[in-house]
Amino acid sequence: MENTEILSNLKKLGLKAGATIEDIHSAFRKLARELHPDVTGSKSDYKFKQITSAYTALKNITAEDLAGLEDFM
Repeated sequence: MENTEILSNLKKLGLKAGATIEDIHSAFRKLARELHPDVTGSKSDYKFKQITSAYTALKNITAEDLAGLEDFM
């Protein structure tokens, strides 16, 4: 995954370069609880799909990939 893709997905989760793997998991869990269609109905369905897609792309990223983002900025 390219640095720009990683940064874009981090932004969808409300994170910036320098975020850790734990930050990614935590941000997704928090947003998923807030935006899940079972909680909000269909009004935040699009946003829920965005954060789920971002998390899916980021969940297997390595700490080295995240550390390399600071050099990219």
